[in-house]
Amino acid sequence: MWKRPQRSQGTPSSWWKQWRTASSTRRDITPAQLIDNLLSAFEGGVILSRLDARPALLAEQIHQHRHYVELLFPTPGDATAG
Repeated sequence: MWKRPQRSQGTPSSWWKQWRTASSTRRDITPAQLIDNLLSAFEGGVILSRLDARPALLAEQIHQHRHYVELLFPTPGDATAG
């Protein structure tokens, strides 16, 4: 598992590169976890949109979940595919 290096071990850009490398090789997520995440985003979006009286918040939450899934499973030729 990736561990954040101490401040004396490099610059913020080297931390980012190390994290990006570690996170791009790990795909140990189950379909059930993805569904739980989607439901949490949906339910949280509903609550936030009602509290803030902004219906667009729900769409923003679902859009953010889509980006999360795209980062987990990039398509070939995608700019994030590393």
